[in-house]
Amino acid sequence: MTKPMAPHICIIGAGVSGLRCATVLLEQSYNVTIIEARNRIGGRIAQSDQMGPLEVDIGANWVHSTGHNPIIELAKDTGTPLHLWKENTLLVDGEGQLIPSPEANRALKQVWEILALASEHSKSQGDDIHPAASLYSFFESSCESAVQCGDMTERERELVLGMSQMWGAYVGDGKIVARIATVPLGQGNMQFNTLMTSVENRTGGSCPVCVTTSDGKAQYFDDVVLTTPLGWLKQHKESIPQLHPRIASAIDSISFGRLEKVGDRSLR
Repeated sequence: MTKPMAPHICIIGAGVSGLRCATVLLEQSYNVTIIEARNRIGGRIAQSDQMGPLEVDIGANWVHSTGHNPIIELAKDTGTPLHLWKENTLLVDGEGQLIPSPEANRALKQVWEILALASEHSKSQGDDIHPAASLYSFFESSCESAVQCGDMTERERELVLGMSQMWGAYVGDGKIVARIATVPLGQGNMQFNTLMTSVENRTGGSCPVCVTTSDGKAQYFDDVVLTTPLGWLKQHKESIPQLHPRIASAIDSISFGRLEKVGDRSLR
C-alpha cells in the first residue's frame, strides 16, 4: 500500500506566530513552506549590532502577562536576561557599552523620581504650564538643578536624559527567536526575500490554493496560513480575493489599542 503524501501547507510570515505554527505542523509530519518578505526570521522581534559590541532590541522587547506567558519559559531556557522595569535595568550607552548595573539602576531610580515630580508639577501648576513645554524640558531643568545642588553627577545627567528620550533598555540577544525557529529552519522549506502578492483558491487539482509572489512565481498548496500583521491585512485585503465578507469586515473593525489623554484648554 502506498503511503499518502503529507499535506503541503504554506505559512506566510516568519515571525513568532509563523514559526510556531510551522513547528506544530512539522511535528505532525506536514510538509511546510514558509514565505517571508524580509531576509530574516523574527518579524517584529529584531536585534541590531550596529550600535556597538552588544546586540540591542530594535523591535518588540516587552513581555506581558508574565504569569502564563510561554516567552518567560523560553527566556529562562535560553538564558535571556529579564527584569521588571522598576526593579532592574540593563542599559547601554551611546558607544554600545553595557553600563554597570548599580550605575544603571541609580539612573533608573532618578528617572522615576523626576517623573513623579513632573506628575505633581502638572497637577499643581497645570494652569500655568506653557503649551510648548515638554516632559523632556522638565527633565532637563530637573537634572540641571540636581547637578547644581550636587545631587547628580554629569554622568548621571547624561544617562537620565538619555533614558528619558528613548528608554534605551537592552533586553535580549535573539536566543528566544532562535529557539522558536529551530524546527522550521531545520525541517521546513524557508523562502526569504519573497513577498506574497495574492492567495487564490482554484477548482480541481491536488493542491487547491495558489500563492503568487512578487517575482511572478505561482506555488500550489493544500492550505495556507497567513500570519501577517493586522496593518498589512488592512491595506492588502485585495490580495485574498475570496476573503469572506464577515472576515473582511472584522479586519476593518479591529485595531491595535492605545490610550491617549488629550487636554483642550478651549473647553474651559
